[in-house]
Amino acid sequence: NAKIAGKTVKEIAYNGDVPEDLLFVAIIRGENLIIPRGNTKIRRGDSIILMTRSSNISDIDLVI
Repeated sequence: NAKIAGKTVKEIAYNGDVPEDLLFVAIIRGENLIIPRGNTKIRRGDSIILMTRSSNISDIDLVI
């Protein structure tokens, strides 16, 4: 997730490179489970749980 490290969920969601129906479900940071909001910043090493349509997976892979 180095491409998105340091960015907020809102910055990622509205940059035009990801599908509109992408949903950030959760972020796993160490032993913590975070329910992300728009101002939640992604850190290097975070594991991100996303939800979208299967047809969008290749688009997400390019960005994240």
